[in-house]
Amino acid sequence: MFAGLFASAACGAADETGDAKVFTVPSSKTSTSPAAVKPMPGTERTLAGARAALQAFLRGQGAGDMAVCRYVVAGSSFEKGDALRGDCRNGVRYGPHWLKPQERDALRTISVSGGKLAGNEATIPFSGLKWEMGDLSVASIQSKFVLRWQNGIWQIVR
Repeated sequence: MFAGLFASAACGAADETGDAKVFTVPSSKTSTSPAAVKPMPGTERTLAGARAALQAFLRGQGAGDMAVCRYVVAGSSFEKGDALRGDCRNGVRYGPHWLKPQERDALRTISVSGGKLAGNEATIPFSGLKWEMGDLSVASIQSKFVLRWQNGIWQIVR
């Protein structure tokens, strides 16, 4: 008896009040309005934009995501440095293997604040980096990051 009642309720049968229940599948479409689309991190020409670019890079570096190389100036002293060893894509790809597990955890959860903006360059000190898990030291990355605004995006130069 109860099985039939539940089956009819599940099929959209009328309830005791006589009202028909209609099940509608929620739309899988997402809004494509400009307000709903978030810009790629680092494309705002502000200090907040520079912070967003550095945060995206560091999180991606901790995860081995080579797409974050868009935040590095090719041939720059940053790319030639210890972290990337002269090749951003390989440096990011293999970088997580060179890091201690606590350092990887810190990079993956890092947030960036502080810094100074001077013309087309932003300087963000190590003290502006915070993380939710793991641990980092200045020696494991660097004391400050310098980003330059070029080609519509903030990129790390040193």
